[in-house]
Amino acid sequence: MGESQNRNLRLDTLKAVACILVVLGHAFSYYDEHVQPLSLLWKTMSVLIYAVHVPLFFTIAGYLCHRQPLAAYAREKAFRVLVPFLTFTILKVIYSHFFDPAFSHQTGFFFSLISALLTGELYWFVYAILLMYAAAPLFWETRDRSPKRIVWIGCTVCVLLFAFCCWFTLTGRSVPSILQLRNALLNFPFFLSGMMIGQNRDACLRLEKKVRLPLFVLAVACIVTAVVVYRNTLQPLIYPLSTTLSYALMYLLWSAAKTIPENRALFPSISRYSLQIMLLDSFFKVLLFSLWTRLLPGHLIMIPIMTFWPLLLFESLILG
Repeated sequence: MGESQNRNLRLDTLKAVACILVVLGHAFSYYDEHVQPLSLLWKTMSVLIYAVHVPLFFTIAGYLCHRQPLAAYAREKAFRVLVPFLTFTILKVIYSHFFDPAFSHQTGFFFSLISALLTGELYWFVYAILLMYAAAPLFWETRDRSPKRIVWIGCTVCVLLFAFCCWFTLTGRSVPSILQLRNALLNFPFFLSGMMIGQNRDACLRLEKKVRLPLFVLAVACIVTAVVVYRNTLQPLIYPLSTTLSYALMYLLWSAAKTIPENRALFPSISRYSLQIMLLDSFFKVLLFSLWTRLLPGHLIMIPIMTFWPLLLFESLILG
């Protein structure tokens, strides 16, 4: 991945793919919880989707997070993240309490609204990404910190965070969840590894070219192993397995993105408005599933329909 226009177009496609997978994952989740349980095959598909969609989004966010004036950086992140978060949180709380209480997360409208806004209960990844953006300047290149030193620091922090989270899960402990700190810690290695790749993109590309086949074989082996173990795994192994699976799937998606023509990006509008779509989708799924199950019997066909027709409609409206 690099700064060239061609590579940015591929990044846009990967960002759109991450968004589409989030929407598809929501469809599987809502169907499994509110319509009927998924079969083993579809549960496995859901596991693969959930292992890669949000990690890919965080990794791309880290890759695109570069050194800039702190005041402008803070304003931009606050506007781009907080405004959609406030809008869609309020919409979802209003709908779930006044139109379909079955989807309500708390009792009482006021308590639900305050809880959602102050703790990120409805949209945890917004709180998590804000914490990551707040920590990102610690890993920017400066005159006192060379690229090699930053890579060493970043990789060390990634390994330590991974070991810390593995220790907590293997010992049956829980990482503190206040203000989504748990989710931020669990996913910060993805964001930080994206930053390290972004700050050393040329070296990473050269290395990937030299070991492309072994990486591809390793990724496939990791996916197969993780899927087999997931079917009979002990809960403490979930985090290390899912993290390994996430990186393997992300590499395969990146390899697929390189096959796209260099002069175009797929789903450009979905990439541009990915955060808004992911926030809206949770609210949208509640509404669509509620209407569908009242009008028609539950069937797996509702999953692709509820995933792709809103996205295609959105893309056509924006581009039309």
